[in-house]
Amino acid sequence: MRQRRSAAVLQLAAFAGLGLPFLLPAPVRSTAARLPAAAAALAPAAALAQDEGGDPVGTLLTVLGFGVVLLGFGFVFWVFSLSPATDSSGKVKASSLQGMANIEDTLEKLESMTPEEADEYQMSRGGLKKEQPKEEEAAEFVYQPVQGADTIYTVLKDGSGYGYVEPGDEVTVHATGLVRDTKTKFWSTKDPGQEPFTYTAGGGVIKGWDYGARGMRKGEVRGLRIPASEGYGPRGFPSWGIPPDADLLFEIEVLDIKRNGQPK
Repeated sequence: MRQRRSAAVLQLAAFAGLGLPFLLPAPVRSTAARLPAAAAALAPAAALAQDEGGDPVGTLLTVLGFGVVLLGFGFVFWVFSLSPATDSSGKVKASSLQGMANIEDTLEKLESMTPEEADEYQMSRGGLKKEQPKEEEAAEFVYQPVQGADTIYTVLKDGSGYGYVEPGDEVTVHATGLVRDTKTKFWSTKDPGQEPFTYTAGGGVIKGWDYGARGMRKGEVRGLRIPASEGYGPRGFPSWGIPPDADLLFEIEVLDIKRNGQPK
């Protein structure tokens, strides 16, 4: 009876060895899977030792000890199977586990792509979109002096043709005016109900506009920065919302130039 109990205990130890690997983490499990065969092979030998009068408790402890040793070797084997944490140049890798993509290579690949290609690549891998490059801020306008005045101008669009605005010409324009400090628009020929404005160059408008538009060709667009002294001065233009001593900004587009009723 005693021998049968001992054999049953040893068989139970062998079955425990069979099930033990399934309780371990996946990386260790493959190595520990060798334990069941060893435990099963050891059980008959242990039973034979019991038949010869051996100590069943000592034999059981031997089986369990052998299993622990196997697990120890399996863990050491798993640790040494990991790839090194640094590469040959000494740089630290993003992960030391084998099979992980090298983050630096991926970033280098993304940098060589256009934003659209990078978006498609990242989204296909469940990643985020590459940040789009910011648009460059508009460059500051380059203003030029106006001969005979303190007003300055910048060319927003070149014109065409040989004729240009001179004193005495009949000039038709689109014009938009703003108060410089507040950027408040006070008038525009492009607003609903408004029409292009026609004036005679040489005195038909405020000085800054008159001098600033001279030399313009048909189709040309200029931006004018007009000081108060060449605008509406200390009185301003209250009905248009222009305060006293206000500097002005004008955009002038020449639509037509005539001299004595004939197009130039």
